[in-house]
Amino acid sequence: MFKNYLKVAFKNLLSNKIFSLINILGLTVGMAACILIILYVQDELSFDKFNSKADRIYRVYMEYKNQEGEFVGSTVTPYVLGPTLESVYDGQLEEVVRIGRSGTFQMEFDEKEFTVENIAICDPNIFRVFDYKLIHGDPDKVLTEPTQMVINESTAKRLFGNKNPIGKTVTVDHTYEIKISGVMEDIPTNSHAHYSAFVSMKTGDYIYSDRVKTQWGEGSQTTYVLLEDNYDIASFNASTEDFIENHTFGEGASDFVRLMSQNLLDIHLHSHLRGELEPNGSIENVYIFSIVAIFILLIACINYMNLSTARSAERSKEVGLRKVAGAYRSQIILQFLGESVIISVFSLVLALLVAEISMPFFNELAGKTLVLDFVKDLPIIATFIILALVTGIIAGSYPAFFLSAFKPAAVLKGNKGTSNGGSVALRKGLVITQFSLSIILIIGTIVISDQLSFLRNKDLGITTDDILIVSVPDTNFVKQYDAIKREILASPSVTAMTSTNKRMTRNLTSNLGYKIQDAIANPQGGETYSLTTVTSDADFFNLYDVEVIMGRNFSEDIPSDLDHAFIINKSAMEMLGLKDPIGKEVEGITFEYTIMDFVPKKGKIIGVVDDFHFESLDYTISPVMFQLSNQWLNWMSFKLDPNNPQEGIAHIEKIHKKYSPEAPFNFTFLDEDINQLYQSQEKVMNLFVCFAVLAIIIACLGIFGLASFTAEKRTKEIGIRKVLGASTSGLTLMITRDFLLLVMVSSLIAWPVAWYFMDNWLADFNYRIDLSVGVFIIASGTAVIIALFTVSSQAIKAALTNPVKALKYE
Repeated sequence: MFKNYLKVAFKNLLSNKIFSLINILGLTVGMAACILIILYVQDELSFDKFNSKADRIYRVYMEYKNQEGEFVGSTVTPYVLGPTLESVYDGQLEEVVRIGRSGTFQMEFDEKEFTVENIAICDPNIFRVFDYKLIHGDPDKVLTEPTQMVINESTAKRLFGNKNPIGKTVTVDHTYEIKISGVMEDIPTNSHAHYSAFVSMKTGDYIYSDRVKTQWGEGSQTTYVLLEDNYDIASFNASTEDFIENHTFGEGASDFVRLMSQNLLDIHLHSHLRGELEPNGSIENVYIFSIVAIFILLIACINYMNLSTARSAERSKEVGLRKVAGAYRSQIILQFLGESVIISVFSLVLALLVAEISMPFFNELAGKTLVLDFVKDLPIIATFIILALVTGIIAGSYPAFFLSAFKPAAVLKGNKGTSNGGSVALRKGLVITQFSLSIILIIGTIVISDQLSFLRNKDLGITTDDILIVSVPDTNFVKQYDAIKREILASPSVTAMTSTNKRMTRNLTSNLGYKIQDAIANPQGGETYSLTTVTSDADFFNLYDVEVIMGRNFSEDIPSDLDHAFIINKSAMEMLGLKDPIGKEVEGITFEYTIMDFVPKKGKIIGVVDDFHFESLDYTISPVMFQLSNQWLNWMSFKLDPNNPQEGIAHIEKIHKKYSPEAPFNFTFLDEDINQLYQSQEKVMNLFVCFAVLAIIIACLGIFGLASFTAEKRTKEIGIRKVLGASTSGLTLMITRDFLLLVMVSSLIAWPVAWYFMDNWLADFNYRIDLSVGVFIIASGTAVIIALFTVSSQAIKAALTNPVKALKYE
């Protein structure tokens, strides 16, 4: 019997080549897209799961109440938090590990110099907490002494080739002699943080100032805790208020500071704190792509259902004869479901091939390194097989039950054996469902594209063109800064230069305390306000074209500005409640590199600048205090002559090498940095567009097949109408009208659904577009054009048929 079913199935496939091709192509593309999305979602959900203790590892961080009364969290925690947690929660926390903020450094070995990124200082117990696998070295000893360093395998090969690096000494930043004590495997790609090397915390003891090591207001570490087996996170969270009150800033501190925790497995998809180590993913994107996968597969299944039920009359006699010959309805249902599953399984084989071929393109688009391994990924392959079977059953379910219900006596007399009205209504309902899903995807594509364009093109309040960003190489460079600046500006190819403590577009993490005359009462309590602090030379606002809206700018011609002048932004003025802040006295601090510590600084507010975006648009504009410094300068900005930027870059590099001959000259352009901030959103948009286009193509395949069938079934009617004088355009309109009406009905369904989902998606942005009716009209118009183009080709072909041949049809 099964063999007979197979024969009949293949016979039907071959006898209806066009419709079989449409079904197989639609299911192949649909399942290939689903396979890629499943791999993408699986990778997103797998982050940090390589850590065997992940369920007990928590990142602890602190939230500070801002001046608006909102708590804002940051991953940057104080140096003293780790040891204090270890002491207070002795017996409840198995391990506490700190990892310093990573940076880029120069490593020199055997007269060869390399730039190595993501080097961090950390506690020696890091290998007891995280499953970072050591290739060489004892995990209990590799980071216990000063000047020890563990490097990853890639860095080891760059520095030492195939030689054993253990015991070798490298020079870091031409200053520190560090001994290689271990080599670890590269951290897996599905980790929320990646490091090229770890330096022992005892080395950090020589680098960090006493203030950083003792003050709760000085952030420098990311802190993780490993809970004891018998201690749960709820108990820890319940005790944190007491911890803040008794062990940090003192009594009353819990009113403005909170200690929070998040499980390691939640970081990648659920965390968007200030100071994230790397750009995280989004659980919303996982949901979106999962829904898109369902949409695509559903559209492909609808194609199969539509075409199968549309051609039901051609198989009605087969069903009738089988029933007369004694076949049970269950056997007929099994036959049709079997045919559907065969097509689905065959499509799966093709889909796997398509997915494998398109994997490099998909990885480039998504920024992933996904691999479809048929040996290692057996659970995934099993998932795909189940997907094929479920797809086949869903796609074949209605045709199977619909066709098996035909009455043999009626069918053999030439009737269709069941009500045709129900079949037509179902097909219309399925087409409406297809185009509703397609319109939702089109709307989503437009909204995501418009939001990304909005972020890229929003006025940041500064000029961004032709600005070069270069890091300050070392403290010796800063000591000679004035002379260096004069030499650089001697060339007409560099029109302006400034330096700051913070890099434009990056997080503002320096929050210092200030006493400000006549400021309103601080909601946090106390006399000081915690304000984001930016230090610069006197040309910062001029280079970036920031408007001074009250008072005056910093000036090199007024020497007292260096030690006694402050400028605030508009947000700070509003927060402080100062209607006329000019001349108000300020008591604060600034950093002095000669002693590697903060020193008092008193002066007056001399100006107010308009708000501008120093950070990415992921954050609202912070209240900022600006002050001059000739020491706390880490990043240089250069305004280049747009007519000759290469000459300007060459000139800056020449001066750079003159004063820091051993330091590498690395630069970026500010506009490129800004574009890079939105790469993750751009990847999401590109993926969404690709899958939306695939879904629309699959829908068009189905509509094309259905239009072809409709035109074929109405061949004789068309011939009669042509004989009676109907025009080609009139006949084309007659055939396309029904489909266009279905598209319009689809729009009415799709619009509210799309609005709900996209409005929720936009709610996560601090700066967002408004959803306009135009977006929905464009999406529906696009769907109408697509449907019109797809259907009209078959309609015109039918309308141009010779009426004599048409009347002989059937």
